[in-house]
Amino acid sequence: MTLPLQILKLLRVADGLLTPEEQLRSDLRLTVTPPPTGSEMSIAFNFLEEGPQPLAISVRDRLAHTVRWKITDAGTAALSERGI
Repeated sequence: MTLPLQILKLLRVADGLLTPEEQLRSDLRLTVTPPPTGSEMSIAFNFLEEGPQPLAISVRDRLAHTVRWKITDAGTAALSERGI
């Protein structure tokens, strides 16, 4: 399973709540074999926000230097289309 799909699965479990990117990265390192590199994860996060209908959205807090993520309806539909 690709990293973007793994991220979407983690976000779906959050049930619409914003999930800190650091938590997602940690979860990916624990659940994906071999563990993805930081660069691979960054590419996957960027992919999820691309296009006219992003599969996930990020909320950036510039003061706290944090990023939190949420699955979109398009992301939920993409998982459902694959029977995930």
